[in-house]
Amino acid sequence: MELEATEARVDRGVVRTTFNSPHRIECSNGEIYVGKPRRSDKQFANEIIAAALGTALNLPMPPAALVSIDESFREASKPAAAKYQAGVHFGSKFMAKSWTFDNPAPGLARSEICNLDALYGLVAFDEVVANTDRKTNAGNNLVVQVSEVSPRYEYVAIDHGHILTGENWSIDGLEGFRLAPIVPIFKFLETCLVSLPSLLESARNIASFRECFEATVAAAQSDLNQEEQDAVITFLERRAAELPGWVQGTDYKAVLQTLQP
Repeated sequence: MELEATEARVDRGVVRTTFNSPHRIECSNGEIYVGKPRRSDKQFANEIIAAALGTALNLPMPPAALVSIDESFREASKPAAAKYQAGVHFGSKFMAKSWTFDNPAPGLARSEICNLDALYGLVAFDEVVANTDRKTNAGNNLVVQVSEVSPRYEYVAIDHGHILTGENWSIDGLEGFRLAPIVPIFKFLETCLVSLPSLLESARNIASFRECFEATVAAAQSDLNQEEQDAVITFLERRAAELPGWVQGTDYKAVLQTLQP
């Protein structure tokens, strides 16, 4: 999947204060994106790969784009210029009326999330890509208000810069990463995951998607060389093959005690 390419036009200010403190960037296609400053690590590639896989698997993630920033944009906004070099950055569509779990939405409860079934696929995805960050980082879990009446919110997954074991992964690191479950589930979501058949179905779905990993990763504009792409594909295939067994094992039962057969 190739992401839409667009050009930065207007800086709409910082979204929230985090390690990256990304800005809202209005672009030439009329959309506003949360632009992730590109660094020398693998976060750009990780975000691109996650977006490609997430789209293919129909996961609850914001639409993404490749945002080109030029010198005229940097000259017009000194705060943005301090974070963004001229070039291409990853952009995630800005979601209005949204809250991270750092600052929960008003009245947020399990009954107020309308797409709970999508969480099973997200857990399976995070397990395959070895995303430990969402498990402990409340800021990677988002809800968006989609209705004025209950259920009011939709869950959306954001920030995938730390998949594939982390932002500084290497080929040797991927090859040597322990083939074992990480159970990547944020605490609030534990009580939302109650159906073992649904979790197993999601695991099997990703396991059956193994034959598509190569084409999906190859089509993503991640800037990885062929050797790096091959290492990522092998990593994903190995974990996907084991996933159905993992979700039925003791690691998941210990964390998801609400799971019903």
